[in-house]
Amino acid sequence: MIDLPGPRNRHRLSRFSSRFSGSPTGGSQLVLDLSRSGALIDAGPASASLVAYPCGRPLDDGLQPVEAWTMVDGQTLAQSDVFQEAQARLIRRVLWRDPPVATVSTPALLLPHYTSHFGHFVAENLGQLLYHAGQTLSIAPYSGYRVAALFPSPLWRDFLAGLVPEGSFLDLSATDVLAARHEFTSGVRTVPIGCWQNLALARNQVMAWLRQRHGVSESSDRELIFLVDRKRTRIANLEATLDLLSRQGYTVLDPTGAPVEGLLLSLMEARLVVCEASSILMNVVLSRAAPTLVLTPAGRIDDPDLTEFAGGAMYVEFLRGLLRHVPCPIDEAGRGHVFSRRIRVDLTVLEEESRKSAG
Repeated sequence: MIDLPGPRNRHRLSRFSSRFSGSPTGGSQLVLDLSRSGALIDAGPASASLVAYPCGRPLDDGLQPVEAWTMVDGQTLAQSDVFQEAQARLIRRVLWRDPPVATVSTPALLLPHYTSHFGHFVAENLGQLLYHAGQTLSIAPYSGYRVAALFPSPLWRDFLAGLVPEGSFLDLSATDVLAARHEFTSGVRTVPIGCWQNLALARNQVMAWLRQRHGVSESSDRELIFLVDRKRTRIANLEATLDLLSRQGYTVLDPTGAPVEGLLLSLMEARLVVCEASSILMNVVLSRAAPTLVLTPAGRIDDPDLTEFAGGAMYVEFLRGLLRHVPCPIDEAGRGHVFSRRIRVDLTVLEEESRKSAG
């Protein structure tokens, strides 16, 4: 527990998720009974503030991913025991700077934790946002509320707004929450929903919406797709990989700036998808019920330690059986943690796996 001096800048870190889970990954493993709607509210209505800081490097479009925590009575909830010390340290830095305050009078449901980093947004926030917008706001005490949301991009904001009743989201700007600590005069903090339950909620709603809107293609000549971010790729021999897959009939699909609905529909209907093991893989997790070949760093990915598992490996495990890993040697020039290391695709292995999986 950490306390900071001063009434405005006092902060306590609650190991909330540990009260419900014996796992060190805490809330990441927590599964809630969604039929008990009242149990999804942790604190409120009360004054709540959003404490935010940058996470990761700015994207090519200039957007800075952020992470934010909802603080009620000086307390934030630890989503995972693994990262609670880092959480407390980063929040303390923000509070010590004593940033300006922006008052928000709109009654709002607030997630305990937010991130606009795309991969973590899908795995940790999206299902909760859709659930509360579609279900919790229909409950009498909260019918006049909106769900505060921090989106990875305007494209995703606009797409997701079409999946829920109009006006459900209170859109928070990453730039604004970094510039000022947002104080909600009538904020209700929700209970954390664990990673896998969040992914299930997100995937079920997105796929159901796509199928209802477009149907499902049963054509035998469905596309082969290579999903890759050309600008931020982690593939050292990308050109050789592109050449191999183009000869096999693959279409290259770059998700950067692509209309979300069309992107997810293409992935849903594709015969086979090849994708690197990065944040863009979450597009596949949201949309496909068929196999995908994942170009994966060899080594630790097969047996991640606790930090690596809580930090991302559990996302990939969500679709074990549909995501087929193609182990790739780690390029010595690449650095970083196991999920951001540069790989060098073994073209012979990829060609064989592709032929076998495409049928």
